[in-house]
Amino acid sequence: MSLSQDLEFQRKLNLITSQIIEWFNIKKNENKNGSPLFIGISGSQGSGKTTLNRELVKTLKSEPYNLSIVNISLDDLYLTNKEQNEVAKANADNELLRYRGSPGTHDVEFGKKIFNQLKNMESNISIPTYNKALKNGRGDRSPESEWQNVSPPFDIVIFEGWMVGFKSLNNDVISELHPKTKYAKKYPYESIRTINSNLKKMEESLYPYFDVFIHLYNDELENVYHWRLEQEEELRKRENNPNAGLTKEQVFDFVDRYMPSYELYLPELYKNGFFNDNSKRHLQLVINSKRELVSHKLI
Repeated sequence: MSLSQDLEFQRKLNLITSQIIEWFNIKKNENKNGSPLFIGISGSQGSGKTTLNRELVKTLKSEPYNLSIVNISLDDLYLTNKEQNEVAKANADNELLRYRGSPGTHDVEFGKKIFNQLKNMESNISIPTYNKALKNGRGDRSPESEWQNVSPPFDIVIFEGWMVGFKSLNNDVISELHPKTKYAKKYPYESIRTINSNLKKMEESLYPYFDVFIHLYNDELENVYHWRLEQEEELRKRENNPNAGLTKEQVFDFVDRYMPSYELYLPELYKNGFFNDNSKRHLQLVINSKRELVSHKLI
């Protein structure tokens, strides 16, 4: 990372950290039952969300804050490989459910159970982890011996993922939008409607827990393709192997499966924020193709 990139990264980290501390102090003063502050963090693949979140957790755990943080990724809630294969088989005509990634490939009820345990400050809570390298790269849930085990007190719970904050649309809206879209129309309307229905289940199960929200918004959707290509190129350099990672065609095929969700649900999250109530509980950071911060505001 160059000096300018490092400074830019630190700028975003400082901004997010200070806002979280402000929210945390408000919650602490208002909180009667001592439940943790639940934070949803969203950002497209390649946006730098995961790296930023990793450093954020380190910062909040360290001086001068010394907070107890539970960090969960949407990926941790993926169905087991066996369950995913069953979903794919049951939805054989839906390309978006052939592999993990889209709404419908996560165990949201398991996630709700974990969130509830954390909110109630229960002891010995087991949080699954997911290993994408298992099953020849198709991935599988890690053995329970590798899960994260946490006990209270919990100050902050962070839940991050590429589609965290996306909200389902009315079927009439989907029907109207579908033929006008660039990416979603590549898939049958029924496939999109199934994804939309699955998203609603996640929305109803997990979103009520969020106190505040942070969104790293990519100002150009095509950046997702470029960033993923960059990641594969970095992998080849790191491995010193020109054949490592995905080819350009494979990258485009991989990202294509996510684009309908970005296209349909990002505009609403960007325009109205997660809470849609101007409560200043949503921090929006807009970044460009170089992942530089263009603007930020509270919604």
